Amino acid sequence: MKNRPWPAYLVASLFACLAAFLAIFVTPPGDLPDESGHYAYVVDMTKGRPLPLLGKAEIPPNLWRNIEGAEDRHRKNYIVQHPPLYYGVSAIPYAIVDKFTDDKRTLYRAPRLVSALSLGLLVFVLFRMLTFLGFAEGSALAGASLVGFIPMVTHLASGISNDLFLTLMGALATLYLVKYVVAGHIRHAYACAFWLACAGATKMTAWILIAAYVGILLFEMRKRGLLWIGHALAVSLLSVSSALWWMRRNIYHFGDPFYIYGSHLKQKVFDYSLLDFFRQQPFFEWMMYHFYALIGFSGYCQTPQTAEQVKRLCHGGKLFRVEGPSYWMFIALALVCVLVLLVAITRNAWLASGTRPEPKGWINLQTWAASRLGNRSVRKLLFVLLFTIGTMGVAFALMNSHKPSWALTAMPLSVSFLLAFSGFMGLASVFTSDQPQARLTAYGPLLLTLFVALLFYQGYKALLLTGASHGIQGRYLLPFVPLLLASFMLATQSLRYQAQLLFVVCLGMGWAYVNAYATYVLPFFQFVRI
Repeated sequence: MKNRPWPAYLVASLFACLAAFLAIFVTPPGDLPDESGHYAYVVDMTKGRPLPLLGKAEIPPNLWRNIEGAEDRHRKNYIVQHPPLYYGVSAIPYAIVDKFTDDKRTLYRAPRLVSALSLGLLVFVLFRMLTFLGFAEGSALAGASLVGFIPMVTHLASGISNDLFLTLMGALATLYLVKYVVAGHIRHAYACAFWLACAGATKMTAWILIAAYVGILLFEMRKRGLLWIGHALAVSLLSVSSALWWMRRNIYHFGDPFYIYGSHLKQKVFDYSLLDFFRQQPFFEWMMYHFYALIGFSGYCQTPQTAEQVKRLCHGGKLFRVEGPSYWMFIALALVCVLVLLVAITRNAWLASGTRPEPKGWINLQTWAASRLGNRSVRKLLFVLLFTIGTMGVAFALMNSHKPSWALTAMPLSVSFLLAFSGFMGLASVFTSDQPQARLTAYGPLLLTLFVALLFYQGYKALLLTGASHGIQGRYLLPFVPLLLASFMLATQSLRYQAQLLFVVCLGMGWAYVNAYATYVLPFFQFVRI
């Protein structure tokens, strides 16, 4: 009998316990992004309102504590735009604790434990994914732990938010996607589709992940004729089932399948092009900062004990981002990892361009595409075109992007644009390589690049509607991180000093994490707590 991976159980438990400790004793109530809205949604689920309606649901003023004389502002709860799976799960511990106490300072801690548990399970699922790909347990555990060393991740894991739960659903879907691409067993495709449906029932942004993963599943599906059609339909319908249900609900209530808070807004800004947005707005710089750590939200608003304190101190949110040595350590390590990924993807694409696939008949769409590009000259031409266009694109982006200070933006922009270059070069491996690991190395940066491009366009639309940049949230990238991690780890397999690289990256990320909390996060929480 194979030994159980006790070190992985221990590390995953430690991350879960760390997040639980932060949730119970450290993170002030309401100091996660939109935590008041998430919490009000959970409370509605336990009070006989399982599907509160956007535009009618409210965030009560006494959600976190009872204060006599506090003004009831009747804030609308825009968070109820999200599908209900996470809130239904979080309502379970809340309802249990509610049976024993009505102390609001105790009640809000119960649903926070769902996010803490999600972090521990996330680390373990990532570990399982990497061991399946052939990594030794030590290397797999090091790779899985990297996610936990991002301050934003443990911050989200310490509060009421659907982001970590969604990332866990995405990681489970990624685990079975990886298994299907490598092994080809159809049961793995259905397992991936099930977890994609769970992700779609958690947050609308997951629908983009669903579309991308279903595309990969169909592209890689190893069936013929009617069997391919039948399995393709079944996998696709299972994957999008929850999204279709929520779209149907939105159409019934609002007449728009994608209706969200702000959909009613009219355009305010005109004569402002997408290139103007690229040149004048710090989209990529903010995305990197906010992915690493955007801390706080409610500020003083949730911890005062008197109405006088609320009136005197509660004037808008208070947030900050981690800067200084911790952030620059993260950026430097990210640049190293992106360069490793770029070199591996370029190498895989070049090797695939020099081989002619053996005629195997119909296996899947991928092999059909590879056979259509079977001529070595065509493959090399494709490689040269992708490399040339990608190089020119990176140069154009660096010259035209928003740069208030080149010294402060050179490295973050390089990480962003070189990662996009990796995804672009990965197209060659996707369409020509007969090695599943080579295609998986390409899928991670390719999907993340497409998602960031969509976020960029959504940010541009938000500026046209409101006159200011909105929605530049690095946490939106988290569901795509598991596949990116698999791509990076596969890229390190050919390195002579793989173990040493992983040790340095883990050590640097660990130090940056401890320094960020000790220097920035904990002092901030003490500052805003009354």
